[in-house]
Amino acid sequence: SGDGINVVTDNFCGQLAINNAIFGNSIFGNTSLGIDLGTPGVDANDPGDTDTGANNLQNFPVLTAATSAAGSTSVTGSLNSAANTIFRVEFFASASCDISGNGQGQAYLGFRNVTTDGSGNGVVDTTLPVTTIMGQVITATATDPADNTSEFSACTSVIADTVPPSVTINQAATQADPAYTAPILFTVVFSEPVTGFTGTDISFAGSTAGSMLASVTGSGANYTVSVAGMTGPGIIVVGIPAGAAMDASSNPSLASTSTDNAVTYAATPYSAVTIPALTWPTLLLLAVLLLIIAARYRRV
Repeated sequence: SGDGINVVTDNFCGQLAINNAIFGNSIFGNTSLGIDLGTPGVDANDPGDTDTGANNLQNFPVLTAATSAAGSTSVTGSLNSAANTIFRVEFFASASCDISGNGQGQAYLGFRNVTTDGSGNGVVDTTLPVTTIMGQVITATATDPADNTSEFSACTSVIADTVPPSVTINQAATQADPAYTAPILFTVVFSEPVTGFTGTDISFAGSTAGSMLASVTGSGANYTVSVAGMTGPGIIVVGIPAGAAMDASSNPSLASTSTDNAVTYAATPYSAVTIPALTWPTLLLLAVLLLIIAARYRRV
């Protein structure tokens, strides 16, 4: 019963209880806080984290979302504390939050370093390679370079990833336009790693270069589409319909957007006409021919 870990000042000796790192534990099932610094109850964060006390009353992170996908958990939030400082932020999952709202930490998920800026603000935005399930809650702690660990943050509930991946397709940076040779290259970028994307997913709606074939290379979120097999000159326009690929949570991708997804294909480039050099014998021959022609016209 009571707190899981209570970091308190030694009032008898007058020594502050600081520099107490609490890393990678499993803390749960307590009737009060999982980690309690100083006086009982949650110690509210203060701007810039200038207060003092047990573990310097280190501010805890503020979590805004936790999203579960296949084999991973993404967590977002923020940390306000000492400026220009690197903090170790640890993440935990629990079956439920305690009555304080600032949960405990039943299962350790991992950590990430978060660096604050000159105003003391740091961004929490990480994907951990661990699976969590809907209904669980995520909490976090922050530890400064002097090993002062905070209390647990407020809980945020795990939700499923329901956001479909978006995708763009555009002319490759090295693609000539107009183009005189195949293949014609396009760059495809999804908003997150996907699977199932192949050349048969490419649409040629609006194209005028006859029959075309597409092949795809790449993986994850980045691909290159190669178009060949054109049967004549014209415009090659490419697109990707909705549902062409899926993310790790089986969300089908949206239809593609583009800023430049067309290339002009000319089967044969225009070439300059080469005129042979005129030598002195050639010029003399032309002069004689002109004199003969002129003499005939005078006789008429």
